[in-house]
Amino acid sequence: MQNTDEKAKKLEVIDIAGRLLGELAALRHQIVISDSLSQVGRSVPFADEMAKNMYWPLINRYIYSSLAITLNKVMELYEKYQAHIPSEARVRLKDSYNEFQDLGIKKYRNDYCGHIQNQKTKKPITDDEVDEHLKNIVGNRSLSEIGQWIWDSSVDEHGASSCISGLLEHVANETQKSIGETSLLTR
Repeated sequence: MQNTDEKAKKLEVIDIAGRLLGELAALRHQIVISDSLSQVGRSVPFADEMAKNMYWPLINRYIYSSLAITLNKVMELYEKYQAHIPSEARVRLKDSYNEFQDLGIKKYRNDYCGHIQNQKTKKPITDDEVDEHLKNIVGNRSLSEIGQWIWDSSVDEHGASSCISGLLEHVANETQKSIGETSLLTR
């Protein structure tokens, strides 16, 4: 029998993973809408050359910044709750934590999201600086590919998805099982 403090921590893991799934779902829908609108013919608002060169890159940057904030929360889930997550799910979450660390998610979130000045130099942050750090995160992936990375409905032979939302679903479900809950989270 688990003590009540441990069960409470595991319930927090389940709740947090569920809320992060909601954030990823909203981001995935925003990506689909944004990607679709940017592909539509010139009859939609913001389809002229100015929009193509100015607004769409800003919209994409906004989406990527929101993604960085959410992925940083996934990193925090691992940092603060790893002791309360079942071992196999914890290993998968740690792998993603390390991947996000290598991509510079935390640095981007801490240094660029919500800031207008470089914290060290006190000079304005330039678009080029932001774009350079975003390249580390998204690489050469298209907006659609980023959407698949965070939310892909295909699953492997164990019913698990390799995308970030699949990972969070797995963490929540394995944690639920560890406290004897049978009502599992599904995307």
